[in-house]
Amino acid sequence: MAKYRSILAEASLRRIEHSNMSMTIFEDKNIRAIEQIVGGLIKSFSSERLVVFCDHINSSAFPNFSIPTTFAVEPDLGDEVELSRGDNGSTLVVQIAGNAPVGRKVTPKWMWDFYEGGATILRLGSAKENISNPFLRQEALAAFDRDVSLPPITSGLMVPPIYSVDGILAGLYNKRITDASKKSVNTKSGRRPIAILAVYNERDVIEEALRDLLDQECDVIVLDNWSSDGSYEIVEGLQAKFPHRLLKVQRFPAKPTSKTSLTDLIAAKEELAAGFQGRWIINADADEFRRSPFEGLNLAQALDCAERYGANRINFTVLNFRPVEDGTPPVGEYRTHFRYFELPDHPSYFVQGRAWLQPKKRISLAKSAGHIAEFEGAVDFPLNFWMKHIPIRSQIHAAKKISGERAKRWSDEELTKGWHTHYAEERNQSYIWRSETLHNFDSSTFKLDFGVTLSTALALYYSPIRNGYRSEMRRWMDYTEIESLSREVADLSHRQSILRDWIKSLDLGSEREVLDGYRSSSEDYSLKAQLNNVLREMIERLPDKKRWPWIGRKAYHTQLLSRTFFRNGWYVARYPDVAISGMSPAAHYLAYGAQEGRDPTCYFNTLKYLSDYPDVAASGMNPLLHFVLYGAREGRSGVHKLI
Repeated sequence: MAKYRSILAEASLRRIEHSNMSMTIFEDKNIRAIEQIVGGLIKSFSSERLVVFCDHINSSAFPNFSIPTTFAVEPDLGDEVELSRGDNGSTLVVQIAGNAPVGRKVTPKWMWDFYEGGATILRLGSAKENISNPFLRQEALAAFDRDVSLPPITSGLMVPPIYSVDGILAGLYNKRITDASKKSVNTKSGRRPIAILAVYNERDVIEEALRDLLDQECDVIVLDNWSSDGSYEIVEGLQAKFPHRLLKVQRFPAKPTSKTSLTDLIAAKEELAAGFQGRWIINADADEFRRSPFEGLNLAQALDCAERYGANRINFTVLNFRPVEDGTPPVGEYRTHFRYFELPDHPSYFVQGRAWLQPKKRISLAKSAGHIAEFEGAVDFPLNFWMKHIPIRSQIHAAKKISGERAKRWSDEELTKGWHTHYAEERNQSYIWRSETLHNFDSSTFKLDFGVTLSTALALYYSPIRNGYRSEMRRWMDYTEIESLSREVADLSHRQSILRDWIKSLDLGSEREVLDGYRSSSEDYSLKAQLNNVLREMIERLPDKKRWPWIGRKAYHTQLLSRTFFRNGWYVARYPDVAISGMSPAAHYLAYGAQEGRDPTCYFNTLKYLSDYPDVAASGMNPLLHFVLYGAREGRSGVHKLI
């Protein structure tokens, strides 16, 4: 046994500064975060002993854990602590480095012995000043990392900058992982990981997702669930270019069915994986971009590092990236275009053991609905990888995916179980998020700001499920302005004037008759409700809504909408390409406009109507046509905007 002592003079010179700086770390908000990260590390590294180096006056504030814990003052350990130079593989060391980093690049002997003995070391420290500026954060972390000569496996802020500017820095050290990562720079091509990718109508993202996996030295198998938007053909084209990397491209099931079972799809992935014993398998979807937690290692190399460490399963922290502006994002550039994200907002995002080293026996995904690979002898890697998830790309995509495809695609049994219900409670939302309620992805500071959080249990701690705040969608474009306007417009005569001008803009020639028969009531509390009532009355008064046998259905629908909604030129003015096409506005909207998410008038919002009435989206009927033939009579709303 060797005892480690320090020079008392050095200790006394540093003690006051140490105490003042460590007090910042020991604030209540930070203590709870320390409890989360240390507790998570104890679990992930299977630690059996905890050694904490901190100012002795603060040791009572340190959280309690269920394993033997020893406190010591650094650098003077005292007589009560004796540390072996031998195996410390089951030891977790936490150093509260209260003094500000100075970049001395000197590793204390006690820390070096712990490191060489296999211990996991967590260093915590405070920056001298406010670090709201990214440059100051980078400088503070660089000095913190240089304080010791050991290479961290990850380092950065313990508290993301959006929650605090105190500058609590964290560094994690483990020799086994560091040594494994150095050996993983080159991977053997014959043992590349295999991503088994499920695809359904992902034309906009599928090529980018596949190329991303190939760039990260992963091979791919694609299971296409009978896409109807050209996704399958895109994958076939890529397979022709990369025949040795896209190992298999097949439809699933063998024949198209009216409904799809996720359970059956998962079983197919299990069966495919069983044929690649000894290879890393990734259970993937087309809207996911998976990332390594290590600087300079791609996904394949990071998986190789995990295997060298002794792990055979990987957990992922899911980041949901959100659209924050109207319009269609540029295809092929999703990885850089989507810059705003939220930490996981659902418990299922924290059960993501979706990469595994395939054993001899078939693994099981079904019990967790595909979220975690279960098999005998599973050993999780201590650090989480992370995943860039882009489930919603635009308003048009949201309407298509949520209100249209989901109701038609998945089995009734699984829908009854509550599966496939993400965003169901948000059906009336815009699906455009407010950027100020999200985290900003800045590639230059992302590892610094979120590397420690995403690799450890802090992701759960700072998620909306625990202590983080929930992101917010924007309200529909007219809400802010129009609701304010509606409150101000209390005078009835002014309302009637607006009504009269609006009806004239419809160019129907019947505004006086309708207005004379319309009476406002206390139930029609908003201007929008009044306009909707007028619109419904006008549709009810339309002559010749019956289709005669000699008039074709398409011609009848075009004629009906032409004389009702497309007489004032708004549609052509809003979408100039319609005029170039040579089609009439009504014909264009019926054939293409609604599918592309275009609005037929200044007041009818296509996506809002489909979102409000999912039965219409599921039916596949043109939303405006549905409103004219059925919706108005059923009391549905056809006025969504006043500007």
